[in-house]
Amino acid sequence: MVTPPLVFPCSSAVESQTVNLFVPGSNPGGGVGKLILWSYQKIFSLISLSNLIMNKENILGFPIYRFYYHKDKLNQVRDELLKLDWITNPQNLMWSGSDTGENLHDLPQFKELFDWFHQCLDEVKLDLQLTCDSLKVISSWANLNKKGHSFHEHIHPNAFMSSNYYVSGGEGTHTVWHIENPYFQNNIYPTEVDTHLHHYELTEPGKFVVFPPHIFHYSTENKSDDYRITIAANIFPEGTISYGGVSKMKISIH
Repeated sequence: MVTPPLVFPCSSAVESQTVNLFVPGSNPGGGVGKLILWSYQKIFSLISLSNLIMNKENILGFPIYRFYYHKDKLNQVRDELLKLDWITNPQNLMWSGSDTGENLHDLPQFKELFDWFHQCLDEVKLDLQLTCDSLKVISSWANLNKKGHSFHEHIHPNAFMSSNYYVSGGEGTHTVWHIENPYFQNNIYPTEVDTHLHHYELTEPGKFVVFPPHIFHYSTENKSDDYRITIAANIFPEGTISYGGVSKMKISIH
C-alpha cells in the first residue's frame, strides 16, 4: 500500500523541528501506516491507516483528536438530518428525538456514520493506551444553528469522552473550549478581564473531533446563511477494564 503524502501545519517562527518515525503494532503489510510525531510549539501527530487519518493536537494542556469523513458522503448525512423534526432550544434548534430520550446512533440511516465513528474511537483507544475492550457511543443528538444562532456554554455529564461531528456550516463559526489560566486559579487576578485560555476549533464539514467531556465549551454565532449542523455524541468504555491485579470491572453498554 502506498501511503499518501501528509501535509503538516508549519510556522515561520519555528527554527528547529524534531520528527520521530515508527510503525505501531506488529502487522507487517497489513495496512498499518506510520505514526509521525512532529515536535514544535504545538504537538501534532498523524496516523495514516488504510482509510483513516487521525490528527492529534494538544490544546490547553490536553489532546483532542480529529478525523475526516468521506467527502462523497457529506451531503447524504446532511440531507438525512434535515428530514428530521427539530425543536427550539434557547439559542438554536435541537433534534426532537433528544427530548424523548432517543439517540441518533439508533436510527438506521446513520448506522454507517456511527460505524465510522467507532473506527475512529478504536484509534483514540490505542493512542491513549486504554485497557478497555472498546469505546462505545452511549448517547447522540444533533444541533442546528441558523443565521444568528449560537450555542450556550456547557459540559457533557455522564460521559468518559465526548465528540462533535461537523455536518455543515460556514467557515466563520467555531467551537470554543476554555479553561482558567493556571496563573489566576487563586485569589489574585485582574478585574473585568477574561482570564481564561481559549481554543477556537473551526467548523469544517466532515470533521469529527473527540475531546474530554468536562471542559467547558460553546459555539460562536453563526453569521452565515448556511445552516451549521453538528452531531454530538458521548462515549464510554465497554468490556473488561483493568488496572492490573484485582482492580477490574466489566461494563456493558446498552
